[in-house]
Parts: sequence; structure tokens; C-alpha cells
Amino acid sequence: MGQEVAVFAVLSILFLGLGVYGLQKDDYYSSEISKYRNGIDDLNSRMVAAKTCSEALKVIEDTEKYLSKYGNVPQGIALELDRLKAVLEGDCSNKDLATVKLEYYKNVFKPLYNLNEVPSRVSYLLREDHKWYPLSGISLALGVAFLLIVIVALV
Repeated sequence: MGQEVAVFAVLSILFLGLGVYGLQKDDYYSSEISKYRNGIDDLNSRMVAAKTCSEALKVIEDTEKYLSKYGNVPQGIALELDRLKAVLEGDCSNKDLATVKLEYYKNVFKPLYNLNEVPSRVSYLLREDHKWYPLSGISLALGVAFLLIVIVALV
């Protein structure tokens, strides 16, 4: 009886440890994704606040730099940024600026913020986040179950 209890105790410790490790990994990936989304949100706020075509152009250039920090920029987003940049670099009027702001929101901000189109590193973070969350929950549940078996066997 003592050997079985020891085996269940070791299994309990292993699964609880894996569960806690998984929660830490999930927390890390979630916080990295949150940082990315906050950066995208800040860029959109700057675009909304832009009063001139040159300010909006600076936001688009900063968006390209920001996204490149996270790996390859999605092709659709890169094309849209190039298109908006061409409008702003041309003979830009207030009407053009308003159109660019709307297009930036619809075609750049929303897909990036809603994680529909993301750079390669964010895609990796999302995959890892979705992997560790259920794994940690299952591990913790098994660890608690084995711990209960040990407690019942000792009582």
C-alpha cells in the first residue's frame, strides 16, 4: 500500500508542477499579446488625433516599424499601409486625411487589434497561449485528483 501511495504522491507533485508551469507560460504569452494590442491601440489613437497629412504619414511609418518588431508584416496590411502612404504623400487634402483615417481604422487597426491578421511573432504567441491554457488546466486537475487519492489512502 505504501508504494502505491508514494507513486500517486509523485504523480500529484508532477502534475501540479506542470500545471503551475503551464499557468506561468500562459500568463507570459497573454501579457505579450496584451502589450502588442496596447501598442496597436496607441497607434490608432495617434492616427485619430492626427491633424495633418504629415502627422498621419508619421503614424503609418511608425506602424510599419512597430509591426516589424513582431516579425513579418502580414501582406494585406503591408499593401494597405503602402496605399495609404501613397495617398498621404500625394496632394493631400483634409478630405483625403479623413478618408485615410477611416481606412486605417477599418483595414489596418481592426484586423491587427482583433488578431485576424498578425505578424509572425504574434501568431506564434497566440499558438503557444492556446496550447498552454488547456494543458495547465488538465494538469492541475490531474494533480489535485492524485493528491486526493493520496489523502484518502493515508486517512
